[in-house]
Amino acid sequence: MHWSQTHTPLGSVGVSALFIAAGIAIVVYGMPARPAFASAGYGAAFGLLPIGWLILNAIFIYQLSVETGQFAVLQKQISGLYATGTALLLAGVLVMLQAYVRPGMIPPLISK
Repeated sequence: MHWSQTHTPLGSVGVSALFIAAGIAIVVYGMPARPAFASAGYGAAFGLLPIGWLILNAIFIYQLSVETGQFAVLQKQISGLYATGTALLLAGVLVMLQAYVRPGMIPPLISK
């Protein structure tokens, strides 16, 4: 049986969940409205800042490696993994590890 939700009261599931959580904090726990929504903003910033920081650093490292010519070296090393079959061995090990960990912790690398 497949269940799909077609109704989103506020246009987005995330926004709906935010308002439900804020409503519970305000009504059930007696939290003032302003700190309840301020804590939601702080939580969003706390969650998005590390992601943005990682993306910014990845862009910086990529640009640095392209300018210094090290990106070509990295491409050559990665293509060497595929030529020797090491990448297939690594993918096989990761697939075997999936049997011992929670489903979804290690995403499958082979999508074919």
